[in-house]
Amino acid sequence: MTVETKIATWKTPLSFREPAGVLLTPQRAALHYALEEERITGVWIEMELEPSIYKHVINTALFHLEEHALGPDADHLSPDNPVNLRLTLVPDLVPELTTEAPTVEQGVEHLKALAQRKPEHPLLSTEAWFALRVTQEQDEETVGYRTLWDYLDVAELVPGDLDGEALLAKALEFLQESLAETGGSGEAPAREELEAAFDVLREVYGAVTGAPGASESPLLEATLTFFQEDQWPVEETETPYVLQTGFEGQNGRWTCFAFVREWDQIFLFYSICPVRIPEHRRQGIAEFITRVNYGLLLGNFELDYNDGEVRFKTSLDVEGDRPSPQLIGQLVYANVLTMDRYLPGLMNVIYGGLSPTTAIARIEGEDFTAHD
Repeated sequence: MTVETKIATWKTPLSFREPAGVLLTPQRAALHYALEEERITGVWIEMELEPSIYKHVINTALFHLEEHALGPDADHLSPDNPVNLRLTLVPDLVPELTTEAPTVEQGVEHLKALAQRKPEHPLLSTEAWFALRVTQEQDEETVGYRTLWDYLDVAELVPGDLDGEALLAKALEFLQESLAETGGSGEAPAREELEAAFDVLREVYGAVTGAPGASESPLLEATLTFFQEDQWPVEETETPYVLQTGFEGQNGRWTCFAFVREWDQIFLFYSICPVRIPEHRRQGIAEFITRVNYGLLLGNFELDYNDGEVRFKTSLDVEGDRPSPQLIGQLVYANVLTMDRYLPGLMNVIYGGLSPTTAIARIEGEDFTAHD
């Protein structure tokens, strides 16, 4: 299967937040998306650091460059030349970026916007990125090393499902090569040393990407409690913090998604229209939902012009407050009842040949013809 790489660069440097809250800014950086059959399978950043900044990165183990993760040639880098890092984003955060930014150009703009509005966002944390390779240009040649994380394929690891035997084999390869490069015996290092490295990996990896328990995630707890108490059928999706359910109203049945954005304390709920809008009807549907949205007190309809998907969205910002199952329930029911109310109008515009104003008038009992 062919893997294609898309690349985009930041015109102004992007800053990352260190655990201490200090901002780290590379000289240059580029975002890469790996695609297989147009599906994003990986995200990484190539960045260039000034020598003094790289020294700081090593001294403070940023991007998980702990001493045990450094390759055997780490000491061969010059203190006078810039250093290049390849960083991979942990898998559970990839959908958080690519859902909002499906193209690499949009990814660059999205991260730039987060840096301005929400510099504390997990995507901008040095803990969310693992350094895989470190290189430097010296006298017309490239020197550098692969880190332990590159050998362990951290981009493919699944939190809570770490295969200890497989990790041990990969780490053994890394450490044996390290011994060989440094003139050692090449014998396997003590298992205790390897397990100590794995403990660091599990602790750090879980802190970044592990799904929190209910006590650590009040928004998720409130959401799950509502669905359980109200007996909604809920399924987990491949995307962390996204739940799938369904609703059947008086006018149809459709799929719903709940997005629990714990990091910025926002809950979103979507009702997905059960039919895709044919291309020749999208202009009429765009007018329909624009007219409907103008009079709504809560939520809004959205149309994806690319594929014809229509959805109704309601959202809730609970920052500074403690969410409750009752509050989540009010938002959910406001959503599905609105979709149920206007679904016949959507169908009439798509299949019945009605104008948007006539379709809305049939629902709301008002004469919209004056707005034509």
